[in-house]
Amino acid sequence: MKRLIAFVCLMTAFLCALQAQVKEDPNKIVKDRMDNMRAKLKLTSTTEQNAFWTAYEQYLRSEVKAHETYRNNLAKKGIKLNAPGQNKEIIAKLSDSQLTYLQDQKFELRKNLLNLETNFYKKLKGILTPRHIHDCFNIDDQYKREWASKKKAAAEEKPAGPVNAGKKRR
Repeated sequence: MKRLIAFVCLMTAFLCALQAQVKEDPNKIVKDRMDNMRAKLKLTSTTEQNAFWTAYEQYLRSEVKAHETYRNNLAKKGIKLNAPGQNKEIIAKLSDSQLTYLQDQKFELRKNLLNLETNFYKKLKGILTPRHIHDCFNIDDQYKREWASKKKAAAEEKPAGPVNAGKKRR
């Protein structure tokens, strides 16, 4: 009986650890953002559509790659961050050199993303109308905000306790 209980506890711990380390598939992220943009951005000509979708997919893949590079660089220095707003304990335990490296990498990521977005905007100016460019960036920003809030909400969810937890006894 003790072996069975120990086995169940080990399996539960293993599954919890495995679930905590679930990494989002970059292809799924790109596909979701492409689908969102296709549903909301209405382009007029076929030439406009073909050029835009190719450029947009390339932009998304480059953006995902920049974020992966950021996470990999942090991992090389032993820094593993959670969702935004969930890192106070992790940051408190970092050494001064790790904190400096973290800030350097944050600025590097921001610089890379700005360069990427600037180049994408320059491409769009030759493909889309100003109205479509405006709509494209608004749709993309809205998607990112919704995605971030969902991710933060999922990180803040706490496992449910016993059914009667928090209820007053009669």
